[in-house]
Amino acid sequence: MDKIDIIVAENQDVWKTRSAFFQWIKGIVRRGWSKSPVRLKHLKKRAMRVPNTNPRSMKRFPFVNAYKCEICQQVFKQNEVEVDHILEETASLTSLDDVRSCVEKLLVVSDSDLRILCKGCHSVVSLSQKLGISFEEAKVEQYIISLLKSETMYRKFIKENNLPHGRNKDVRRGIIREYLNDNNKL
Repeated sequence: MDKIDIIVAENQDVWKTRSAFFQWIKGIVRRGWSKSPVRLKHLKKRAMRVPNTNPRSMKRFPFVNAYKCEICQQVFKQNEVEVDHILEETASLTSLDDVRSCVEKLLVVSDSDLRILCKGCHSVVSLSQKLGISFEEAKVEQYIISLLKSETMYRKFIKENNLPHGRNKDVRRGIIREYLNDNNKL
């Protein structure tokens, strides 16, 4: 039993598993990232002022910051974008040995290591890194995941596209993936 196991065992009301303990540590690093001067400077440098369309605040703030997503090239409000680390792989944190690597990947960055992405593109990039697949493949996988989360959406999709109803999620996933790839959807 190592020190982490002892800490988790002594604090079962806080962390049920080792994984939960390391998620807590990664959360601390991510909170540090949200206040990173490099991140904030990156946002400030790429901000463009656009007219505020929110009727509740437009009198007080006639203009607000907006950003162009570096993947889809659309313009989004500040709360609709994220600063992405341009990484080949995600910052893994599953043991104490990973702490240094995680901190370096998330916090020890320069402006050229970052880009602005809309939340949609950022989630696809994260999924592609997690699964080790291309951006386009991750886009398909994300769509499949969203379909399978809702039985109503799934049933509507298979009915509209005249597809068989799979007996379990893996079969359903395969049916949807094959249909989307064969018909160049998404």
